[in-house]
Parts: sequence; structure tokens; C-alpha cells
Amino acid sequence: MSYKVTIVNELAKQFQEFLKITGKDDRSNTGMELAAFFYWDTVEKLAEKAKEAAFTRLVKEGVVKNPKEEEEAGDFTLGESPKFVCTVNVSAKVRTFNAGALAGNLSASKYKVPVSIALGMVEAAKVPGSARRTVKILER
Repeated sequence: MSYKVTIVNELAKQFQEFLKITGKDDRSNTGMELAAFFYWDTVEKLAEKAKEAAFTRLVKEGVVKNPKEEEEAGDFTLGESPKFVCTVNVSAKVRTFNAGALAGNLSASKYKVPVSIALGMVEAAKVPGSARRTVKILER
């Protein structure tokens, strides 16, 4: 049996135990579904913290290379053992828009657009995007 299957089975057992405990307090469907969401949200947060701590320790002890050292785009192996391999995928560098650079270029071009006018035009051209939403669940 793989390690991943073992982890999934253990989490499923713990989840069922959690539902038994919370079911004594709230037997409604809504309560049980919110309890399930709360459980997995908590597991995710705890797992993320533990993962970051474990990876930081691996880099600090030299077990794996620091992924920030890889500059070129591609897939790289950071470290490996007989049962595990740690890889990183580095994407191409993201190009960002710099309004100041555009304004400077327009000012130096044959059109001689003043920097303040160009920056004003950049601000006027901005359109609203979609709002970011974060769903949280809290224990009362």
C-alpha cells in the first residue's frame, strides 16, 4: 500500500470520529455539512503550516536545494531518497506593466507626451476586474 493511501485512510478515520463527536451537538444536515467543511479547512491550514516548516527544515539542513536558486525555466530535481523525489517547476519570468516606464518612453519619443499626461491616460484606461473572495469557516 502506498504512503498516500495510508494517509488518506487515516484522515478518513479521523474525519468519521470528528463527525461522531460533532453529531452529538448538532444532528441537522446543515450542522453536519458545516462541520465537515470546518474539519477539512482546519486540516488544510494545519497541513500547510507543517509543510512549510518541513520544507524550510529540508532546505536549511541541505537535504534539498533551495528552489529560488533555479533561475532558468524548466523542471528540476531538488532532492531525492529511495522513496521520494522533490522537484520544482520554474516558469518563464512574468513580464509586468510599468506605467512609469511607458510614460518615460512616450516622453522621449517623437510625440513628446508629457509624463503627467501619459500617467493620467494609464490611470484612465484601468478597468475594474473581478473581486477576490475568501471563504472562511469559524467555530463558535
